[in-house]
Amino acid sequence: QAETIEALGGSLRAIAEAGQGSLRDALSILDQAITFGGGKLGETEVEQLLGRLDRRFYHELLRAALEGAPAEIVRAVAAVADAGADVRSVYRDLGRYARGLLLLRAAPGIALPEGLAGADLGAMSALALGRSYEELLRLYDLLLREEGFVRRSEDPQLSFELVLLKAAELRKLR
Repeated sequence: QAETIEALGGSLRAIAEAGQGSLRDALSILDQAITFGGGKLGETEVEQLLGRLDRRFYHELLRAALEGAPAEIVRAVAAVADAGADVRSVYRDLGRYARGLLLLRAAPGIALPEGLAGADLGAMSALALGRSYEELLRLYDLLLREEGFVRRSEDPQLSFELVLLKAAELRKLR
């Protein structure tokens, strides 16, 4: 406010999360975002700067996992790497999206966490309501349990792919 820089949507939250607890890193990202956005902090510009992908990508990737479509998963994970996105960050965002699906199924009408509400709410609701609560719970549980595996991996792309291929098999489990 003191610098009269307009921050739109969840741009400041995204910058804070990208700082991963480091004020110095968050301030550095903030400076880059201000420059990148021409003095304005737009959510889309910040997401581009951070290498985040469009929300439709997360929707399609989770749909593929829920439907048990391994070929789609392999292609999507390769596309993450081809886009130059940070695989660990994409994985974390995917978990956030999966949590949103679970919340929509568990408590319809609940306010979603910041960054998830918006234009894709209808598509998220349709995907969530087309699945059982248990199925979404198992998916989110798997993603959450395997986050450390992906984060610490020397090859996060392969780890990310493996976790999602496991997720594609959840439908077969009781």
